[in-house]
Amino acid sequence: MALLFGIGLPLGVIVIGRGVDGMFNLPPFPPFPLDLLLGALGLLLGYFFGLGSIYNLYQSGSGLPWGDVDPEAQSTKLVTGGLYRYTRNPMIFGTFCLIVGFGFVMQSVTTLALFPSIFMVILYIWVKNCEEPALEKRFGQEYIAYRRNTPFLFPHPWRLISKKEP
Repeated sequence: MALLFGIGLPLGVIVIGRGVDGMFNLPPFPPFPLDLLLGALGLLLGYFFGLGSIYNLYQSGSGLPWGDVDPEAQSTKLVTGGLYRYTRNPMIFGTFCLIVGFGFVMQSVTTLALFPSIFMVILYIWVKNCEEPALEKRFGQEYIAYRRNTPFLFPHPWRLISKKEP
């Protein structure tokens, strides 16, 4: 599984993105050195949120990211601190940032526009129809209050600089 997401998915994005860009003769975007700066920011944010959220989930909730597939890996406590303070889905946000970061580094219009859009639609459908109802059933009012007060995906900038808990 780690090989699929860690190596297979990025390679697929690179190959398909370059192929579609070439097929439609799309110009490289953004220009150098902006591509590297924005790409590095996206990749750093992606790894920070992706790996940090896994750590938060394990540390605070004794769970692992594949809890939807393996009930024994589900967290025993609703995790609302750490990166989960800023977004209800920091792993998805991190993955989104990684895809966009790859797009910038590759200067690929397809990777910047198409892949994040497809990813977001698929994950939105999954989270809204499967994950959130299951969390509401497991954690009840605690999850409902958390969902009401915490953004679905994109952190609010003022929360990132605020020191106090919401």
